[in-house]
Amino acid sequence: MTSKLWSNLQPNVKRCRLLGGWLPWLSCWLEYHLSSLQSMTFRTGFNQSLEVIQLPSSLESMMLDYQFNPRSDGIQLPSRLQSLTFGDEFNESLEGIKLLSSLQSLEFGCRLNQSLAGIQLPSSLQSVTLVKSSTTACTDGIQLSSSLQRLMFGDEFNQSLRGIQLPSSLQIFKFGDEFNQSLEGVQLPSNLPSLAFGDELDGKIAVVVGREGVAASPQRNDNTKRHKRDDEMKT
Repeated sequence: MTSKLWSNLQPNVKRCRLLGGWLPWLSCWLEYHLSSLQSMTFRTGFNQSLEVIQLPSSLESMMLDYQFNPRSDGIQLPSRLQSLTFGDEFNESLEGIKLLSSLQSLEFGCRLNQSLAGIQLPSSLQSVTLVKSSTTACTDGIQLSSSLQRLMFGDEFNQSLRGIQLPSSLQIFKFGDEFNQSLEGVQLPSNLPSLAFGDELDGKIAVVVGREGVAASPQRNDNTKRHKRDDEMKT
């Protein structure tokens, strides 16, 4: 009966969410009943290797939720995948994962403590989000895509960005609330339209935009807080 149910639903199923313990059924469903799947979320409690799973070629978005942290070696990503999100517990090397040229968005959770040096990020990548609480910098040696438009660091990220080459295509550059590092020596794109700092930024920061040195005023932080308070009062 279960097989008949999934067979009947197959033409309309575009999204799928899986909990822990469903892996034995997953291969069969993906191959025979979910071949047109576009979005897949592995929910809290799912912490099993995906090496034996052949993901459908139609998949465009995949999210590995909170507790997912098995070895990632051997995972075969589908050729149409555009968005890949790793949950908060993920802390494995990406050396065994081939990030395909179709990927546009890549997001990591707050436990990631792996170096991204030597990881080949696809040239198609437009958005990267790093949410980090560890004291070991995973950004050392990272090679960002030349077409990257959006780079965002989560609230717990507080690592130096020295040595990172920011692409001229960058449109949005955002830091989280706990970022309080100097940007002296960091080369920002001269045409960057949006740069946002969090609440912990103090007055010691120095920013270089293009070839001109620009000192970020301590009032930038005060203004950010004031705007937040104004927005709260309006709501």
